Amino acid sequence: MIRKTRLFTPGPTPLLPAAQFAMAAADIHHRTPEFRALFQKVLAQLKVFVGTENDVLLLSCSAPGRWRHRSRI
Repeated sequence: MIRKTRLFTPGPTPLLPAAQFAMAAADIHHRTPEFRALFQKVLAQLKVFVGTENDVLLLSCSAPGRWRHRSRI
């Protein structure tokens, strides 16, 4: 029997080998200079992607979490 690697959100969804390889890479701790540099790069690229010169906010929550904190943003 051939076993296929699938992502189950929502799914099952087949994964490309490149995605499997990326997911197997070592994690970068969020308090390291390496992570800070990557995060700044991603934020800069998001500004271009969104088409703004303003700050782009990344929230580590789902949509309901964003609405709970809307008065603080």
